[in-house]
Amino acid sequence: MGGIKTIFFGDVAQLLPIQQKEGKIRESEIFNAVPRYSLHKSVRQQDERFIDILNKVRNYQFDESVIAFINERTVHKSQLPLSCLRLYTTRERVVSANEKGYAEYPGEGIDFLAQDSYVGNEGTAKIALRETRLLEHISIKSNMPVMPIHNLHVPTGWVNGTNALVEYMEEENICLKERLPNGNDAVYWIQRISRQVSSTSYTRTQCPIVPAFVTSIHKAQSANINCVGIHLDNMLSHGQLYVAMSRVRKMDDLYLFGAETPLNIKRKFGADVDALDIVRKKCV
Repeated sequence: MGGIKTIFFGDVAQLLPIQQKEGKIRESEIFNAVPRYSLHKSVRQQDERFIDILNKVRNYQFDESVIAFINERTVHKSQLPLSCLRLYTTRERVVSANEKGYAEYPGEGIDFLAQDSYVGNEGTAKIALRETRLLEHISIKSNMPVMPIHNLHVPTGWVNGTNALVEYMEEENICLKERLPNGNDAVYWIQRISRQVSSTSYTRTQCPIVPAFVTSIHKAQSANINCVGIHLDNMLSHGQLYVAMSRVRKMDDLYLFGAETPLNIKRKFGADVDALDIVRKKCV
């Protein structure tokens, strides 16, 4: 048994998975038992100035060039391009902003209510069913932005976190549209899926999407985004800022809002000391 060759990859300077227990990466048996390599070539970004800025933010080096860049790209919320996906630090802010975005978006909506199956107390079941991450209630309008929370079809890029628009709606089906980098559109039809809460009989059946007028920085971590507007208020660490800023390919597609300028960088962003210690140590 065993003998399977495995490659683990990631960036400790980004945001760690949300977990119940505290822990440090460098205390992991796996982390200390295998060879470690550092990759230095940027694939997403090509502009040398932008790459330099991102690397400095990643390493918590907020020198004059970084401060000048952030102030240069900071605008009022009303100045954000319509195509910008706004990124917030907390789920509560995301929910509130998405509710407001839906209310202000033109057109008639369709409500999709979850189909829940459970035995016992309804209140207990409703709380437990949140673990499925499927929404109890979704309101959808034509052409509004949404985001899958489930891998729909990995070979064609329809994965958890894809930015899409609602192309068409039926009673039990939703057609999603994604604008590809080459300018073409890709479409994908989705239906309800079922998820069961582990070790229970609780099951929720619902369309695996959420509104995406805005999303959280944590949710956007693995995504390539054409244009982002980053909400600077309550930005807890340089890791959050680094993740948010590095979602776009070009610095002209990056905007920041929600803070007075000139920005006091060192006051607003804390440092993830454990991650910095690993990042600054040379690997093979």
